Amino acid sequence: MLVGFVLLVVYDLVFQERPRKLQIDGSPLSGAQLDAKLQVKGAKYDLQSHSVKGIFNLYVRAVDDRNIDSVAFSPADTGSREWLAVISRKGKLEEASQRLGDCQLQLSEELEKGKPVSSATFECKEMVMSNDSGAQEIWYPFDSYQVVMAPQACINSLDGTCGKSSKAQLAPISSFSVVIADSSLIGEVNRDLAKTDSYVLTLKRRFFVRMVSLIFLGVSVVFLIYLGVAGDPKDLVPKSLGFFGTLWALRALIVPSAVTIFPTAVDFSILIIFCVLFLVVWRRF
Repeated sequence: MLVGFVLLVVYDLVFQERPRKLQIDGSPLSGAQLDAKLQVKGAKYDLQSHSVKGIFNLYVRAVDDRNIDSVAFSPADTGSREWLAVISRKGKLEEASQRLGDCQLQLSEELEKGKPVSSATFECKEMVMSNDSGAQEIWYPFDSYQVVMAPQACINSLDGTCGKSSKAQLAPISSFSVVIADSSLIGEVNRDLAKTDSYVLTLKRRFFVRMVSLIFLGVSVVFLIYLGVAGDPKDLVPKSLGFFGTLWALRALIVPSAVTIFPTAVDFSILIIFCVLFLVVWRRF
């Protein structure tokens, strides 16, 4: 068991299994007049709302000399899209900022090869990315959360959407990245092969946390077998009570206070071991 802990510590230090920036880059479409990059910052699983949340930051840049007067954005397609839009004043493009709820639009002008081009940064804070993952919490620390995103963005919309009636200009997203905020989670981003321009974000607990839980479980089972086979009946009850207290202390170490759901997979394991321990004590007496 000691060797297992040492190997886990070495693995965690060497491979640095920590939250990092996940990114998928693509080439801008040939002949595209707009280029967009989307980043989800502070991605985490929120235990209070049982949802995956993040801060959306969309950057749009015009390739030609067209002006950007408004930006509309929708992070996912669940059958019907919900559009987030901010409309700025039209006319000569100057640096401007307008807010809509928790969203903010900043318009600016950049120089490219000596020519001015329009750009815009659209940011929405602490948005729900997925809210149907609550059932996974009971499997902590083996829980995982998956989010399917199909982001779409456009500029200069008449009605705040990117539909045909809006006469908006679509902004193809050439880069999609995610920055995970929760230090106990790792993740990966892949393209959704079933849908065009869709991405799948998967969040799960660090390998270190999962393996430590399994090692503690193995040690507990071995000690339980020892009590049942070779334990002295005279001090079996005090040892059993101390063993159960140790299990509950390990539970507090493995399951952070932020995880409020009860029972989790760790709790189920402890309760099962306690029931077996009770039967062992009862059989020996």
